[in-house]
Amino acid sequence: MSEYTLSSQAYAKAVLHAAKYPWATVHGLFLGEKNGSKFRLTDAVPLAHNWTQLTPMFDVALQQVKQYASSKNLV
Repeated sequence: MSEYTLSSQAYAKAVLHAAKYPWATVHGLFLGEKNGSKFRLTDAVPLAHNWTQLTPMFDVALQQVKQYASSKNLV
Protein backbone atom coordinates (compact mmCIF):
# COMPACT_ATOMS: atom_id res chain seq x y z
CA MET A 1 0.00 0.00 0.00
CA SER A 2 1.30 3.47 -0.84
CA GLU A 3 1.86 6.17 1.75
CA TYR A 4 1.29 9.86 1.01
CA THR A 5 2.54 12.94 2.84
CA LEU A 6 1.14 16.35 1.90
CA SER A 7 3.16 19.50 2.62
CA SER A 8 1.44 22.50 4.13
CA GLN A 9 2.31 24.58 1.03
CA ALA A 10 0.65 22.10 -1.34
CA TYR A 11 -2.38 21.83 0.93
CA ALA A 12 -2.71 25.62 1.22
CA LYS A 13 -2.53 26.12 -2.56
CA ALA A 14 -5.28 23.57 -3.16
CA VAL A 15 -7.56 24.91 -0.41
CA LEU A 16 -7.05 28.54 -1.43
CA HIS A 17 -7.83 27.73 -5.07
CA ALA A 18 -11.07 26.06 -4.00
CA ALA A 19 -11.89 28.91 -1.60
CA LYS A 20 -11.38 31.53 -4.31
CA TYR A 21 -13.97 29.81 -6.53
CA PRO A 22 -16.51 28.27 -4.11
CA TRP A 23 -19.23 28.12 -6.80
CA ALA A 24 -17.12 26.15 -9.27
CA THR A 25 -15.50 22.78 -9.67
CA VAL A 26 -11.75 23.29 -9.41
CA HIS A 27 -9.02 21.17 -10.95
CA GLY A 28 -5.35 20.92 -10.14
CA LEU A 29 -2.45 18.57 -9.67
CA PHE A 30 -0.25 17.67 -6.75
CA LEU A 31 3.46 17.25 -7.50
CA GLY A 32 6.09 15.64 -5.36
CA GLU A 33 8.77 13.05 -4.91
CA LYS A 34 8.47 9.26 -4.96
CA ASN A 35 10.61 6.98 -2.87
CA GLY A 36 9.54 3.36 -3.27
CA SER A 37 5.89 3.23 -2.28
CA LYS A 38 6.06 6.56 -0.44
CA PHE A 39 5.00 9.85 -2.01
CA ARG A 40 5.87 13.26 -0.56
CA LEU A 41 3.57 15.81 -2.20
CA THR A 42 5.37 19.15 -2.03
CA ASP A 43 3.56 21.41 -4.49
CA ALA A 44 0.16 21.97 -6.06
CA VAL A 45 -0.61 23.45 -9.46
CA PRO A 46 -4.11 24.94 -9.84
CA LEU A 47 -5.33 24.38 -13.39
CA ALA A 48 -8.91 25.46 -13.89
CA HIS A 49 -12.15 26.40 -12.23
CA ASN A 50 -14.59 26.42 -15.11
CA TRP A 51 -14.38 23.15 -17.00
CA THR A 52 -15.66 19.81 -15.84
CA GLN A 53 -14.33 17.92 -18.82
CA LEU A 54 -11.09 17.70 -20.72
CA THR A 55 -10.66 20.38 -23.34
CA PRO A 56 -7.77 21.28 -25.64
CA MET A 57 -6.85 24.09 -23.24
CA PHE A 58 -6.80 21.66 -20.32
CA ASP A 59 -4.60 19.29 -22.33
CA VAL A 60 -2.11 22.10 -22.98
CA ALA A 61 -2.06 22.92 -19.26
CA LEU A 62 -1.32 19.27 -18.42
CA GLN A 63 1.60 19.24 -20.87
CA GLN A 64 3.01 22.44 -19.33
CA VAL A 65 2.78 20.96 -15.83
CA LYS A 66 4.47 17.79 -17.06
CA GLN A 67 7.40 19.85 -18.41
CA TYR A 68 7.59 21.87 -15.18
CA ALA A 69 7.58 18.70 -13.07
CA SER A 70 10.32 17.15 -15.19
CA SER A 71 12.51 20.23 -14.82
CA LYS A 72 12.14 20.04 -11.01
CA ASN A 73 12.49 16.21 -10.82
CA LEU A 74 8.93 15.85 -9.48
CA VAL A 75 6.29 13.25 -10.26
